[in-house]
Amino acid sequence: KRSDTSENGADKEDHEIYVVTESVFSMDGDSPDLEEMAKLCREFSCRLVVDEAHAIGVCGENARGIAGADKMQDNVFARILTFGKGMGAHGAAVIGPAELRLFLLNFARSFIYTTALPPHSVATVLASYHFMDSPEGQKKQWELKENIRYFREQLQDLSIAGLFIPSNSAIHCCLLPGNDRVKAVAAELRLGGFDVRPILSPTVPGGKERLRFCLHSYNTFKEIKEVLRKLATSIADHE
Repeated sequence: KRSDTSENGADKEDHEIYVVTESVFSMDGDSPDLEEMAKLCREFSCRLVVDEAHAIGVCGENARGIAGADKMQDNVFARILTFGKGMGAHGAAVIGPAELRLFLLNFARSFIYTTALPPHSVATVLASYHFMDSPEGQKKQWELKENIRYFREQLQDLSIAGLFIPSNSAIHCCLLPGNDRVKAVAAELRLGGFDVRPILSPTVPGGKERLRFCLHSYNTFKEIKEVLRKLATSIADHE
């Protein structure tokens, strides 16, 4: 339903407007300008909801996510955290004001009728948070940032950066149009010992098929250099 807005923002008597985004886009690896989005949401009295699935445990101060930064806290209505990726656990949480918590407790059917996480799962999530704050956790975060830097550097050195969606995150996607082509390149990388998954249409639009690289702190520079060298060779073989 269409909602008119005035200079002072959304007509609150008519509708509330929610702006929902990811802090790291799962299929592209890039990020929106959250500060600018928050500014616009304040200007037009909208509520900003940020999905941090691919940022928590990886991005931001102490890997708390991008929207978890102090300067963003008061500008985000809700943050959605999932613990099955960077946190190495499973489950999820919604962080928001008391009014949102009360609403979800009473009206979110998928929450009300879902079995709660068992204690050992909650303990695993808590242990992940403790690890992120530890010296070893800080070291792993630094190692991941170094791997991301080196990955991007190698793209330039191999002259294949133009095939990739620009990204500062752990997710890097190489666009190779055509399901058959991207599957063939992925198969060759797999034979070389690298598990790089093809993302096919219709999961992504036709012509936007891609290889999705997900970097980890335990990847070595040698592995990164080798997989990208094999990628460049395979792409040339499947022109």
